[in-house]
Amino acid sequence: MRYAFTTMMCLMMLSSACHAQDKQAEVERTKDERLSFQSFDPWSPRTHLDADVAMVYGIDASLPQRIETWRRRGYRIHVMTGVAWGEYQDYLFGRFDGKNHEDESQMDRHGNVIGHGVNVPYMSPGESYGKYLTAGVKRAIDAGAEAIHLEEPEFWVRGGYEPNFKREWKAYYGDEWQPLHSSPDAQYRASKLKYFLYRRALSQVFSFVKAYGKQIRRNIPCCCRHSLINYASWGIVGPQSSLLDVGCGDYIARSGRARHAS
Repeated sequence: MRYAFTTMMCLMMLSSACHAQDKQAEVERTKDERLSFQSFDPWSPRTHLDADVAMVYGIDASLPQRIETWRRRGYRIHVMTGVAWGEYQDYLFGRFDGKNHEDESQMDRHGNVIGHGVNVPYMSPGESYGKYLTAGVKRAIDAGAEAIHLEEPEFWVRGGYEPNFKREWKAYYGDEWQPLHSSPDAQYRASKLKYFLYRRALSQVFSFVKAYGKQIRRNIPCCCRHSLINYASWGIVGPQSSLLDVGCGDYIARSGRARHAS
């Protein structure tokens, strides 16, 4: 009887030690942020993954509530949102600043809006668009986001015929806009401007995050993602080659989607 009791106690102590080691390993893994995933939806049992980081997607007004559902389940919180496109109808239709911004939708030479979905155009970013993204990122930080991921800063080569791009051309070059298909020089100058516009938008956000983080005494890493090789294949201009110069701490060069040939 005494032997059985002693054996049971040893097993319980061993189990307790193993559990403590498992918990310590879990803490260390979470600290290292080895596994992450992204989701727009709030937590549900269906998406209870054995991961360290939940990248909560989007910067709309529902973000703080969605973040909280993941935090309560023990996930570290990052926020990811699109740079060139997103569910940004409040900006597009003037609810953000009282001005309609539909003329910042990228358009091709035939006047067709280049879209990612219904009322989700690829943006030809004016300065106010950077301010809009900054406001959404502030919402994320205030809700407890530990890092910010800005994905897909994309200006299509076939775009650049929209009113905003013509205004930006005049401001950047000091002369009148030229149709991109009119000459190789016009296409080159357009691509240079497209690079500048998304570099400026990202710089607005990264500069804010750095200054705001300092104000609230938090280090908030910023990351940008996608692949220039992929962009070259698809016909997209992006500012990735100078992201480190405007405050991006990390760059993740992911490949294109499986349904697209590269």
